[in-house]
Amino acid sequence: MTSNKELKQLIIKFIITSTLSIISHTAFAQLFGGEQNPLSVKWRQINASGFRIIFPDELEKEAQRMANTLGYIYPHVGGSLRRQKTTLPLVLQNRGVIANGFVQLAPKKSEFYTTPPQQFDSQDWLNNLAVHELRHVAQYDKLTDGKAYPFPEYVYFAWFGVSIPLWFFEGDAVTIETALTNAGRGRQPSWIMPYRTSLLEGKKFSYSKVSFGSEKDITPGYYQLGYLMASNIRKEFGKNIFDSLLTDIRKRPVRPYPFSNSLKKFTKSGTKKWFNQTTETLKKEWTAQSEKTKTENYPIINQDSKFATNYFLPVKIKDGRILTLKQSKAETAHFTIIDSAKKKQNC
Repeated sequence: MTSNKELKQLIIKFIITSTLSIISHTAFAQLFGGEQNPLSVKWRQINASGFRIIFPDELEKEAQRMANTLGYIYPHVGGSLRRQKTTLPLVLQNRGVIANGFVQLAPKKSEFYTTPPQQFDSQDWLNNLAVHELRHVAQYDKLTDGKAYPFPEYVYFAWFGVSIPLWFFEGDAVTIETALTNAGRGRQPSWIMPYRTSLLEGKKFSYSKVSFGSEKDITPGYYQLGYLMASNIRKEFGKNIFDSLLTDIRKRPVRPYPFSNSLKKFTKSGTKKWFNQTTETLKKEWTAQSEKTKTENYPIINQDSKFATNYFLPVKIKDGRILTLKQSKAETAHFTIIDSAKKKQNC
């Protein structure tokens, strides 16, 4: 009797489990960030001014500061796009050494990596992230009107990627980061230096090459390109030009090259023409500045390279030769010694 009863119970359990496996809805867990945090992390959250700040217990002080900061600065950051309020989950991460931050859709969220970089400007790292990343929030809210419909956020995210160049998103954010703070990358000469050097040397790069980068030449990244172009457009047509631009893109999304066509509608020039104009303007300004600046020329001790090559941390050793770290896209990074005759000896 006992064995028959146990067998019936086992059969019933099997039937229930099988049935639920077939008819139940699938559930997905949302992981924040590309790397999973240890299970030992104790998460807390603060809700303030539309922001839901999620943070490890030990970041309580920084989370409280961000809770007081984000709601205050967002109307200023989003002002030129006519965005005054938003809702956003924000995750503060401290389990890594990469200094970064991002905003995304599907799901809409932001993450701040709280470890500051070794080399940056003079302002607080989290404050800089807040200004820069909230500008991305304002951009997305402007393009979606702050709503996740009529299309899923995945559709919006894909549409942004194919219709709007990356240089605009990042360049506009760096422009705001520089304009609304006492620092910002736009004020760092070293940040613009590679592009400035290329123009003053007479090199000419196409819009595509500058936008997408090069394996052979040193080109400005889309952050630098975007900052220079976005600030130039704002200088010519006022701070609200991008509000008109993004509004037009949102209203007429299905068309070839919506960003360039909307830009041409309001400024009479498309992206390529703006690139050429910005390049010529910068070359004239930087050439005039260079002619007024006293410079000192130093002998070049390395040979010309077919691929962009950097020599880092040069040190003169006892016999007068130079020990340096050579980095190039053509070979693995390694130490090399260069003598006065430009001959190299790999270490």
